[in-house]
Amino acid sequence: MLAKMIDKIVSLKETKTFEIGGQTYTDGHLTRIPPHVDRPEAISVSGLDGVCKLIRTELEKVGTTIMVQAKSYKSVEVMTTYLPDFSRNILYRAEADAPGIYTGFRSREVALIELRSLFIPNEGTAYLLDLLGRMTDEKSVSTNDNGVTQTVEARQGVALNALVEVKPRVLLRPFRTFLEVEQPESEFLLRVHPEEGIGFFEADGGIWKLEAKKNIADYFMKNMGDLIDAGKVKAVYTLGMKGLGEALCKMAFGNRIGFEASEQLHHVFKPVYGAFVIEADGELTGIPCIGETAADYTLTINGETIDLDDIQQRWEATLEPVYPRITKAPQIVVPTYNYEASEHAHAAAKIAQPRVLIPVFPGTNCEYDTARAFERAGAKADIVVIRNKNADQIRESVELVKGMIEKTQIIAIPGGFSGGDEPEGSAKFIVSFFRNPQITEAVMELLKNRDGLMCGICNGFQALVKLGLVPYGEIVETDASCPTLTYNLIGRHQSGLVRTRVASNKSPWLMQTKVGDIHTIAISHGEGRFVASSELVKKMAENGQIATQYVDLAGNPTEDYRFNPNGSVDAIEGITSPDGRVFGKMGHTERYTAGQFANVPGEKKQPIFDGAVSYFKD
Repeated sequence: MLAKMIDKIVSLKETKTFEIGGQTYTDGHLTRIPPHVDRPEAISVSGLDGVCKLIRTELEKVGTTIMVQAKSYKSVEVMTTYLPDFSRNILYRAEADAPGIYTGFRSREVALIELRSLFIPNEGTAYLLDLLGRMTDEKSVSTNDNGVTQTVEARQGVALNALVEVKPRVLLRPFRTFLEVEQPESEFLLRVHPEEGIGFFEADGGIWKLEAKKNIADYFMKNMGDLIDAGKVKAVYTLGMKGLGEALCKMAFGNRIGFEASEQLHHVFKPVYGAFVIEADGELTGIPCIGETAADYTLTINGETIDLDDIQQRWEATLEPVYPRITKAPQIVVPTYNYEASEHAHAAAKIAQPRVLIPVFPGTNCEYDTARAFERAGAKADIVVIRNKNADQIRESVELVKGMIEKTQIIAIPGGFSGGDEPEGSAKFIVSFFRNPQITEAVMELLKNRDGLMCGICNGFQALVKLGLVPYGEIVETDASCPTLTYNLIGRHQSGLVRTRVASNKSPWLMQTKVGDIHTIAISHGEGRFVASSELVKKMAENGQIATQYVDLAGNPTEDYRFNPNGSVDAIEGITSPDGRVFGKMGHTERYTAGQFANVPGEKKQPIFDGAVSYFKD
């Protein structure tokens, strides 16, 4: 009897399963016990430098791809990507050994101590230390607060009262992140309470933490600089919401380079933040390789190969209904123009530092870039704003510019959007200004009798074409037979980087280049399509006036909108006057400075400003 009772009790604890409609159900609770896996204990360090050293010295032993994640403003973890059991191993952990702060009220004495011990000295701490130093104690403080500003009455001395106005916001820089990175500065709300004391409250709600995380990410990128400087790192992509799959596809799209994985990749499209995919020329010490680039425009992952042409077309088609493109390049063979100058002209009078006049019209937005480019080349730049609110201002501007042209050696019309370029703007106001008889006379005197130079970029190029200075070398009345710059064939503004080839180095502006040199240049324009008759193009080519052409990745002039973004005839990007001293082009050569576009292949510095200065100096 007792044995039956025991069996009955045990049976009540048994879990039963049932098959209903092809599905399995249970009448009890099941607990999964995962298998035991030995995992290495994470190494903890107190600084980012320690993490970098561990990665460089030990990562080869790990044998897997890692992810560096800034968990917070004072915590960083280095972990493996997903393992076969869908877990991760945390390899290294860094916790900032920095004091924290709390928001809220504290006594005057505590506030004084915290300001000296928890905050980096700046104007905000100096102000607060002075304010708090003039308060004797909390009982001597009374306030008047209207919700916007606050006044505090504090006793100064034994019997002296003074009315002190407290700033509502103060910039403070707390010690609260890693010492290797810059400390974020935050705005604090400052309150003085008669009973509770001094209060600090974050005015930004803690948004400074995002800046702190960015500083941490920048630190790791900087510490990869030796690899980049060595020329091994060709490209770096920061992983995000779509993970590794997105990174590999977009890295392939840029230069149509395929990829083949050399190992099993897990969770290809899962979010991954704080990690990088690096394309490198050869092995990188301490960084595992996940695959290799491929000549075929395909992507091979986990034994499956897909056509990247198809993927790219699907990706680009998303916005096709909104922003339609010219999807098929015209089947036109564009001639490659070549004009190699045997010698270059120089100014008769040598000038150590030529002066450059840069007029600024309504809509101009590249004057500072242009000035800096000339000054880097050794010239002295003068920026002059053309005022046009009334007739008197225009007359004054004409007189000012005329006088400055007489003292200058170079006129540079920068880019922008004169008058908004609507309707059919194309630098019409600039053209009208230069057609003023006084300005016309001064310009032609500079070009004809004083060996002067002139250039126009983007909006400035439009002005030169409409004036006739290119390709004719004179300010003339233009008609339908003259070349023009009109709307891009794609029907909208284009902004990006293009490749341009030097077709002629006859011009002083291009004397420091060789025919065939290719430069990667920034563009930004809606009316950049150069149009001219075939007869005129042929004449310009024979005279070496076709200065630069848009080219594809193979260096060939093309009508393909991806490389010739406006549809210019014969892929013409820049032209000159017959003697080469007036140069007009669409691409913003002036926008490049050392270190820009580092992730874009090719030569970015086009030495046209250096050529113009050497024309006067050599």
